[in-house]
Amino acid sequence: VKMEDCVDFPEETEEIEYVELTEDQKRGIKAVEENEILALPRITRMDQIASGTLKNNPYLKQTRFESDKVERAVSFANEWDKCIIVCRYNEEIEMLKEKLFREGKIVSVINGETDDKANMLFQFERASDGVLLVNSACSEGWEVQSVSAMLFYSMDWSLKNMVQIKARIKRINNPKKLFYKYLITKSTPNEDVYENVMVKKMDFMIALYSK
Repeated sequence: VKMEDCVDFPEETEEIEYVELTEDQKRGIKAVEENEILALPRITRMDQIASGTLKNNPYLKQTRFESDKVERAVSFANEWDKCIIVCRYNEEIEMLKEKLFREGKIVSVINGETDDKANMLFQFERASDGVLLVNSACSEGWEVQSVSAMLFYSMDWSLKNMVQIKARIKRINNPKKLFYKYLITKSTPNEDVYENVMVKKMDFMIALYSK
């Protein structure tokens, strides 16, 4: 039995926006390709650079890169009184937090270092505006009723995490129309992760509902 057949969920729409690599990011990715011989670290670092950051890299000192994706995320936050931005990496959360603070936004964070999450969410729900930055792995055990817009700044490979984190605002007690947006840097692992998760989702739905 599908949950949608039993209860009324809010209407939802999804949108994909693609951005191009900047020259700064292209140089960073080229350096990773030339120096990192192991596939998994290479793909992970390229994925980070595609979203504007790079953490603990032994041969690139720069940890942040000029990125159109960052500016689009800030623009998204400015379009809504309240929204959620989902990030795969904590360095992205720190970067966006700084950018949004400079825009005058009230910013809250959910990741593995968050203390007293219940009280933080209570204060966020009471506020009339704000941005909630969430690590994609923190996809269960909380909900937000006052938000109707969610931006996937970056994604991990987990279908479960994506479905669960979307459900944090897709609640019976949140009747507002919901909007989900995926922000993807073209021709990078960003695209590969998104397409991989969407294929998993399609296969899962076929397996679940086919007769």
